[in-house]
Amino acid sequence: MVSERSELRVYWGYEVQCQRGLGELLRAAEREGYLVVLTSRRGVPFRDAEGRIAREAEKRGKLLLVFGTWNKGLHEIAEEEGLRLEDFSEFVVNVAPLQGTRTIRTEEAVMIALSLLNNVLP
Repeated sequence: MVSERSELRVYWGYEVQCQRGLGELLRAAEREGYLVVLTSRRGVPFRDAEGRIAREAEKRGKLLLVFGTWNKGLHEIAEEEGLRLEDFSEFVVNVAPLQGTRTIRTEEAVMIALSLLNNVLP
């Protein structure tokens, strides 16, 4: 039996979309009403924003979590594109403020961020 993803009552994986750059991604998210949470080592510790993130996520019903790349953080990418992250989201958070290194791997940041969000989202 084949079912449409929208018919399922359980989470059945994520979808991937390609964008030309960070600015295109953030503008699309803004148009579609996503709560945008940006991750950066320069951000505030996640715990300092978790309550506000949870309240806003509940209102909007959809959240976009954005990470940098293996060699550039979101601030560097935004600067190259002539953007200011703060123009797109009030939430620029550090998901591992006590990491002890200058950077962490994206796959580590994803797991940490999803774990943190899992504890605060309804």
